[in-house]
Amino acid sequence: MTGSVSDLVRKSIDSSPSLKELLAKGLLSLSSYAIHIQPEIEHAAGKSVRSAAIIMALRRYAEDLRLESRSFSKPGLTFKINMATDINSINFRTNGFTQPLRGIKSGFLNVIIGTQEACIIYSAENHEFIKALIEPSQILSFNKDLVALSLIFNGGFDQTPGIIYESARQLAWADINVIEIISTKTELTFVIKRTDSLKTYEILQSFKPGL
Repeated sequence: MTGSVSDLVRKSIDSSPSLKELLAKGLLSLSSYAIHIQPEIEHAAGKSVRSAAIIMALRRYAEDLRLESRSFSKPGLTFKINMATDINSINFRTNGFTQPLRGIKSGFLNVIIGTQEACIIYSAENHEFIKALIEPSQILSFNKDLVALSLIFNGGFDQTPGIIYESARQLAWADINVIEIISTKTELTFVIKRTDSLKTYEILQSFKPGL
């Protein structure tokens, strides 16, 4: 594999969310880490690489990460959190989903239609109704016992770059697997396993998009 020293260093950092966080917060010893990854970078680059060049690449990436962290902020942007429990999700093959959903009961419902697949996220009480709409052979995956945590913003969420990235990154740092992400003009929803709901709620509650 070849590439610039800068690209190879960034790839090394990106391989570990915890390293990326330490670098962004200025807590990573650049000189020590540069010496540690120097053999890896030289092997990937196919040439000798000075540790000073690696340190410079790390310093530049750290500054980029800090700029990214600040770029999504919008003063005055606040939110409240809504939690919906007992959620299911079903993914299936389709060239377009046109089945009527008029018979569905009240509760959580979101339909995502891609070019070859679709996903329905719904309250478990509607499982039999949803299941009847889909051919069993089309089903790719099914998840139950999920929770949908929604950040409901006071406005400007859809015009603020980086909020989805930053909030999802914080969940990744905590080793929380996000089943689905849903966004509208004022809402950002993470669908997760019920067992991760408390930790996710605490992380999102401490999220500060307005700073």
